[in-house]
Amino acid sequence: MVLGSHFKAPLFVAIAVSFLAGCNEAPPSKPDTSLRKVEENPRETPAREVAPAGPAKLTVRDDARALYLRGCDYYKAHDYLTAQDEFQRALLLDPNYTAAWNKIALCYYARHMYSDEILAYKQCLAIDPEFEEALLNLGHAELARDHLEEAAGLYSRLLKKNPTHPVALFNLGLVHHDLGQLDR
Repeated sequence: MVLGSHFKAPLFVAIAVSFLAGCNEAPPSKPDTSLRKVEENPRETPAREVAPAGPAKLTVRDDARALYLRGCDYYKAHDYLTAQDEFQRALLLDPNYTAAWNKIALCYYARHMYSDEILAYKQCLAIDPEFEEALLNLGHAELARDHLEEAAGLYSRLLKKNPTHPVALFNLGLVHHDLGQLDR
């Protein structure tokens, strides 16, 4: 018996589900719905200005970020529908907000809306083809659907950017094993 020959797609699903990027934080006891400001992510799109709200001038980007953070709080509290609504509101303000696309895909996953999950990851990657979390999570989603070649391609793309990514390395090895490509 070859080591690992007992691994089949159900194991992939269990492994993939346990490593979904962005899902490893413990939920707070109550969602923090305050609007808070954090440092900007250089991956995010430039802000478009809106009318000032008080002494500081707010931007659409600030508003989208506040909605995104509220969505994250609801997600951590396992209120996936409300989190999804907040991420959708953020995307209405900034359709190129890659982090919001990734998180909304996680909400779809949690709500068993797998086709929508995959579409959201693909939208995220259309905006930023090197977004690591979306590459990893879409790889997991394709793996769960037993689309091994697609999953291998996504894990390989991630490994080109981050050659030591442990989850991508592990899952790519399992995919190659199941495809009978033991020489890779």
